[in-house]
Amino acid sequence: MPTPRPSIGPALRAENGRLRLLQVLGGDGRGGADQVALALADGLREQGFAVAFFVPAGFVRHQRERLRGRAVSVAQSFSPFSAAALGALRRAAQGADLVLTHDSPARHLTLAAKAMGGLQAPLWFMRHCIIRPPALPWAPWQRLWVAHQLAASEVIAESLVASGYPASRVTRLYAGRDLSSFFAVDSQARRALRAGLGLDVSPAPFCIGMVARFDRWPDWHPQVAHPKGFDVLFAALSRLDFPYRVLLLGPPHPEDHEALRTMAQVHGARPDWLIFPGFQNDISAYYGLMDVNVLPSRREGLGLALVEGLAAGVPVLGSGSGGIREVIQDGRNGFLFPEGDAVALAGLLIRLAREPELRRRLGGEGRRQLQETAFDEGCLVDGFMDCLAREHPVSVHGERMP
Repeated sequence: MPTPRPSIGPALRAENGRLRLLQVLGGDGRGGADQVALALADGLREQGFAVAFFVPAGFVRHQRERLRGRAVSVAQSFSPFSAAALGALRRAAQGADLVLTHDSPARHLTLAAKAMGGLQAPLWFMRHCIIRPPALPWAPWQRLWVAHQLAASEVIAESLVASGYPASRVTRLYAGRDLSSFFAVDSQARRALRAGLGLDVSPAPFCIGMVARFDRWPDWHPQVAHPKGFDVLFAALSRLDFPYRVLLLGPPHPEDHEALRTMAQVHGARPDWLIFPGFQNDISAYYGLMDVNVLPSRREGLGLALVEGLAAGVPVLGSGSGGIREVIQDGRNGFLFPEGDAVALAGLLIRLAREPELRRRLGGEGRRQLQETAFDEGCLVDGFMDCLAREHPVSVHGERMP
């Protein structure tokens, strides 16, 4: 089961003096950073803190239930050069004791607001991606205006320091979320999903899961080396000589599905064996369909999808990229392969397809090890509270931040 959160003392209401936090996100509510921000808000509310959001309309549309009962300001724009956007953020931040951002649009807007004097509260960043050293644009201004940076993995923390941010103002805080639904197995829901997705055929195909966003850019083409490694997976699939299906969770749009089918065909995989469930707020049941969970990313900050797979008892395969090495213990809860190496990935897929006992051992060990790590919502909230107590102790003990 997930790591329990220890009690920190009596929960005081925000109006009685505890922290008022504004989280600023430019995503549409479907990304990993969005899930972490929501998990942090849920946990902090249990501790008596007030958490508000400044987000675009898409975020509200996809996370309406999670936002119910919260103060939410809808941003029409995240342009740091827009007077309207800066004014809306300034109004949303009135009365906030701390402003926390999770993605690039939010960082750019809050930095501009801070520079122009429209943001009085301390500004923190939570980084979910690896920073490319040695040059970090805006680094001098971030040292001046950003009070603290939270890094979602050790490798991100190291890249921040290498890029010029003071180590004393960087804290590693593993990205986490509520994992209880991934530990709980609903066999009835799993059977219904299996039938609905056409996986209840005989003989049962080997089911490979990949949970990742799919981004395209103006000069994108199917042969491109994709940051999330879709091309690596498809090239590896071209080497398999047995029936398989690929469950792709993340790409939400039909045009993305067609683009990925085209990419699969270019790299020799079977486009008709790709399954796209579309966007799902609760994806825990889908992990129960997977024989293996794969993340072949290039420069991955952490790989929260791998953590979810471990909680669901699914063996995981990941490129030896960035924070993935902090999640996968090679040979114990899954396997690592060299970044971009489709041949190595194919070999691991073939081995796991042929050795069901190995899959069971890796899945069981992964679940056990996850109970000893810091990837769930409780650890995320506790780590944030510890950092807050260290950086702004009065905010935790019932007084406003200066």
